[in-house]
Amino acid sequence: MSRVQLYIYDLSNGLARQLSLSLTGKQIDGIWHTSVVVFGREVFYGQGIHTAGPGASHHGQPLQVLDMGETTLDEDTFDEYLIEMKDHYTAEKYHLLDFNCNSFTSDCVSFLTGETIPSWIKGMVISTSSMVPAHSMTCILDLPSDFLSTDFGRALRPTIDRMYSGPTAGLPSSPSPSTSQVATSLLQSAAEGAMVSPALLRPDPPPPRLSSVVSPIHMSTNLASFQSILESHRAVVALFTSATCGPCRFIEPTFEEIAEQRTRGVGPGLVAFVKVDIQVGGGHQLTSRYSVRATPTFIMFINQQKKYEMRGINVPELRTQIDVLLFEAFPPHAHSSLPLPSLAAVSTEPIMFRTIASLDAVVTKLSRFIDSSELRAEEKARIKDTIESVTLPFLKLQVLPSGKSALKPLSSLAPMLTEWADVSRTLISGLPIEQLFPVIDLWRIGFLSTAVGTWVSEERVNTSDPGATSGIISEFLNKAELKHLPRSFVLTLLKCLSNAFGTPSLSQRLLSPGIFREKLTGLAISQLLEEDNQVRATAASLVFNIASGTQAQRAGTRKNHFVPQTHTGVDAEWEVEVVSAVIEGIRREASEEILHRLVASLGFLLRLSPTYEDQLSQVLDVFQVRKLLQEKASAVAKKADIVLLTLEVGAKLCP
Repeated sequence: MSRVQLYIYDLSNGLARQLSLSLTGKQIDGIWHTSVVVFGREVFYGQGIHTAGPGASHHGQPLQVLDMGETTLDEDTFDEYLIEMKDHYTAEKYHLLDFNCNSFTSDCVSFLTGETIPSWIKGMVISTSSMVPAHSMTCILDLPSDFLSTDFGRALRPTIDRMYSGPTAGLPSSPSPSTSQVATSLLQSAAEGAMVSPALLRPDPPPPRLSSVVSPIHMSTNLASFQSILESHRAVVALFTSATCGPCRFIEPTFEEIAEQRTRGVGPGLVAFVKVDIQVGGGHQLTSRYSVRATPTFIMFINQQKKYEMRGINVPELRTQIDVLLFEAFPPHAHSSLPLPSLAAVSTEPIMFRTIASLDAVVTKLSRFIDSSELRAEEKARIKDTIESVTLPFLKLQVLPSGKSALKPLSSLAPMLTEWADVSRTLISGLPIEQLFPVIDLWRIGFLSTAVGTWVSEERVNTSDPGATSGIISEFLNKAELKHLPRSFVLTLLKCLSNAFGTPSLSQRLLSPGIFREKLTGLAISQLLEEDNQVRATAASLVFNIASGTQAQRAGTRKNHFVPQTHTGVDAEWEVEVVSAVIEGIRREASEEILHRLVASLGFLLRLSPTYEDQLSQVLDVFQVRKLLQEKASAVAKKADIVLLTLEVGAKLCP
């Protein structure tokens, strides 16, 4: 019996943890490299398979050591296994994001112990500490789709592809870069890119021959690793192949193309495409287990159960079989084919408050508040200078009468916005809440410019909550938690938040699950029940933007219609709370204009809801929403389009 250990290294030496959130929008604690230590040796994959003394490789001392149990195999058997694997884990095949050291260590550990390495190692971990237990981490198993879905990842895609592409015609070949070289290059690019807004990076498209370098294909060489893939994905398509199979080489590009199409934008744990080389490692175990007698053979699974098998290179049949499998595994939403002409006719553009009063009057009022505050004299002078010399000229240049943004590079505006945000925070803490509305109103006007919205969407706050982004808005929402809110503050903040939805990237941040979204929606739905008609109408506008943005996000994730949107218990709870509040708002509402916004919001929230069958249908039934909407269509709605919309949502979306 020999002890098996997993050595874990961070190739970024801590830089990924420092830079990832600002550059990718995700907290990535490390670029993990792993190796296996057994029989007194450290074995790892990079420029092929290498061996060193434990902790004596060029990676230095490990950041963490995990005990993977004991192996009953002897050292000679392991050496024979490594010889077999050398043709599979070659320097040419190595890819930092797709086929890397972690793929190798997973196979080795599976061969030695029958177990697999922790799932958080296989991808990147979104957490506050790389040393916390795996069960407390949010795991992203599909690293390529996760990292490359960010603006920064897309910007680096050509660089990564060029690093791992084959030699250019006419030029001598060069070995694949080592993990440390790639990590250094990526982080150097990250440091250089830190001075530029990631949203403004526009990478050159990679050459056509590089289009499949980053492939969403899992590689499996033994029964344990294959079983791990089955257990962690609802649908699995496996290709059994071999290096000596000519038909396999013909069909593999099509298999990779389908895999890329069917996994693009899909979250972890749903669909996996696996390639099994029956001549490598423990491939013979898999052929025996699933009775594979020829290559290529495709076997398809749902919830670990074999559903379909196909042999040969019939491309149309392969596409059809995979589509049938995914349709069966992920039936489309019940409302996908439901005709909703009145709801479809409602514009999904966010409701914006574009009126720009006299900016001079706003500044004069704000200056008077500053003069009467308890701020120090030098602080008052600095704030006034910022308002006069930075904020107003910026707003006048950026916001046109039509409400559209003047074209100006965001990088040149960042210093001004940073200074104005700092001044705003000082005023938030230094002025009474009833005097804050001019500050919020200036941000409301600023959000008419997508440049301002983009900058705010990238502003981060130091927190582990993935939803707590857009720091300056968080400051305003924290103030809104007070019990007694002045009308001027509430109205201005509701309008400001509504305008924030005019920038798509900021809208996405506002709707990210977490405390931030809870505060935003909590403010909106609480104001739906106020007696003040103007406050209710403004709150209904914000709720409309929340509902419209939520529907847009769901529709975007359903472009691959076979794969449903996943949801967590927190999301379900949030959705029930918002829908219940909208229903109560409709019940109390006597204004046709506000009713229109609330009914449209309800329709948007219900149409593609992932929790409709499980929870929302029960809420609708308990509150008798169909009957309620029929009553409102008769008693409140007067315009024909509002009557039709109200009746349609009640009849088709409410049980």
